[in-house]
Amino acid sequence: MRKYVMVCVVSLLASAGGIPRLAMADAGMTTVATNTMTITNRSGVAQLNYPLQFGRPFVDGDIADEPRVLINGVPAASQADVKNRYPDGSVEFAVIAVVVPSIPASGSLTLTFQNQAPGSHTPLSSAQMLDPSYDFNATMTLKNTSTGASKTVSARTMLANGDYRVWSAGPVAQTIILGDDSTARKYDLGFDTYRPFRPRFYATFWPATRQVAVRYV
Repeated sequence: MRKYVMVCVVSLLASAGGIPRLAMADAGMTTVATNTMTITNRSGVAQLNYPLQFGRPFVDGDIADEPRVLINGVPAASQADVKNRYPDGSVEFAVIAVVVPSIPASGSLTLTFQNQAPGSHTPLSSAQMLDPSYDFNATMTLKNTSTGASKTVSARTMLANGDYRVWSAGPVAQTIILGDDSTARKYDLGFDTYRPFRPRFYATFWPATRQVAVRYV
């Protein structure tokens, strides 16, 4: 039986400051028995210690335990949270995190994958994530344009209150989902008793670089 493997291309695009945005393009299907990603730096500036997290499917039987990232053929410290496995136990889909040491300006790197023994997935504690070195907070503000009243919710407050769940954990990166879906609806916002706006934050902590990437939902 032929194996069909997806080849993905990742490009770094210039942004208005901070970490450049990622642009991902599917390069199509191929019958070549390989699994690669190409990272191209289009920002015009060399990138050092670039934090990269992505989801990746694998062919049945290719990765027995957990995938490890190789950068231009050299093994890199990486982390994989396996979300799905095939009936034989091999990896079907994993969320992978790696800090890419350097990407030259206008240059490219090739990422490949090999099997590695299961790694540590001990999560960071709330105290570790609240450490001042991360300088972490994110807020959403709902404003009533008719009255001028506003209500604000803070991701740091959610974290301090323990209102989060771990989605991906390990020594390279940890992603948590901050919010409250209980009947208490602690952080729901609104200007009447219904409070129809439910804020949620997705935060990824990178211990090596002391950075946090945040999505607002």
